[in-house]
Amino acid sequence: MTRSWPRPCEANLGYVLAVACSYRVPTDLGIQRADRIAAELPKRAWQRISAGDEVKGHRYYDWAFITLPQATDRHDGHHWLLIRRNRTTAELAFYRCWSPELVPLHHLVGVAGKRWTAVNGQQECVCQLTFVANMGT
Repeated sequence: MTRSWPRPCEANLGYVLAVACSYRVPTDLGIQRADRIAAELPKRAWQRISAGDEVKGHRYYDWAFITLPQATDRHDGHHWLLIRRNRTTAELAFYRCWSPELVPLHHLVGVAGKRWTAVNGQQECVCQLTFVANMGT
């Protein structure tokens, strides 16, 4: 039996989806790789924000995001490329985001910082795809 998952945009659910550094996104300057966009961001584009509170305290990273043209697909709403930079190693992580409503950077960071764990028998997996019913709260 195949399980049918709802499409987030059609269900009016915002999402934050981890993508590869080679992920190509449409920008006002044409289609570019995510890592190329990150390399060209000015210093002022980065903000230090906690990705969540853990046993050892908050996990602070540098974050930046750029708005993507709405014409990237047939869904109304707001599109972003979210970029996380490790403050020690400078390692980057990339996320494609969408929300039916305009949301601030710290809301996207909060979603990206969550890990949803599913247990199936003895196996445990960490899902990188996080659906949020209401990202604005």
